[in-house]
Amino acid sequence: MAICVQPRLLGVLSEHLYYDEIAVPFTRMQNECKQLISLLADAHIDIGNRLNCSVFTIDQANELVSRGMPALPSNPFLS
Repeated sequence: MAICVQPRLLGVLSEHLYYDEIAVPFTRMQNECKQLISLLADAHIDIGNRLNCSVFTIDQANELVSRGMPALPSNPFLS
């Protein structure tokens, strides 16, 4: 493989592509991530700037939930 093609090939292989079949659930996930970040900020829970993205990947959304949910105080009205 030519050395000049290698960087572009690696870039294409690492792109996150989303298809029409998952457009609606993906958009919903984006909105819910942003709402969760707002709720965590209102509760003064720091999740770090690393998860403050304009578009979340599925892995980033999972990390947001993994970090944010355990930090929420227990609330008897939420169960």
